[in-house]
Amino acid sequence: MKRFWIAAAVAIASAPALAADIGVNGLEGQLSGVTDIRVTVDLDGDWSGVVGAGAGFAPEFIGSEDYEITLLPAIDVEWRGAYFFSTQRGLGLNFIRSPSFKAGPRLTYDFGRDSSKTPFLRGLPNVDGSVEFGIFGDLLLGNFRLKSDLRKGLQNEGHNAFILNLDAAYGGQANERLRIIVGAFTHYVSEEYMQKYFDVTVAAAKRPRFTSQGGGFPDLGLYLNMNFSVTERAYLAFTTRGAGLLGDAADSPISQQDLQYFAGLSVGYRF
Repeated sequence: MKRFWIAAAVAIASAPALAADIGVNGLEGQLSGVTDIRVTVDLDGDWSGVVGAGAGFAPEFIGSEDYEITLLPAIDVEWRGAYFFSTQRGLGLNFIRSPSFKAGPRLTYDFGRDSSKTPFLRGLPNVDGSVEFGIFGDLLLGNFRLKSDLRKGLQNEGHNAFILNLDAAYGGQANERLRIIVGAFTHYVSEEYMQKYFDVTVAAAKRPRFTSQGGGFPDLGLYLNMNFSVTERAYLAFTTRGAGLLGDAADSPISQQDLQYFAGLSVGYRF
């Protein structure tokens, strides 16, 4: 177990975000291409995982029209196929585990929003970080994959909201080295999430006041993941995602651009 906690500490120190932000922000979606290798490969031994790193091009915040280069630290470690720590999946347990279905509890972390990071957000309140507790399920039906998770922010200073993620994908081998997965996703969020990230309630923000009308589906998106095996253990992972903001998320004066995009490339090694 000592190696597990060492890997966990490294992952915590290197990960800028573990949670799944709506749209295309957040490592949950941005690292999906790196960890998709687990769908087809399981190595012998108590320990298995992938390590890697890469970079991506993503909006500065949810709804931003300006983009920035982001780092993609990829650490995903499992012990006996049960306990896991991951910069993409968080810390959790595959309580139910079979070749076609995994489910269980997990902890993730939302780092919130620093409104001083970009001039457009200055004057708006910061969104503090929050530990999230949730349950997840991952079902494989041939080449089809269905994923879902429900999580709840645990700190009042953070978003303190419910977030439901829904994801459906189809994947297969294009040839001996290349695997391609295409999918679609959406989120349902409670009113607390919308209020924290999209409401404008302070005059200092120098933009129209805005109050969201409860929870809902703030986004709908598509993605493409490609894994190319360089050797038996080393591989390249490319991910591109596009999402449209919907409803109050699109109407909020915080959202400069409703269509959001991400593209990232990583190098990984599985063990």
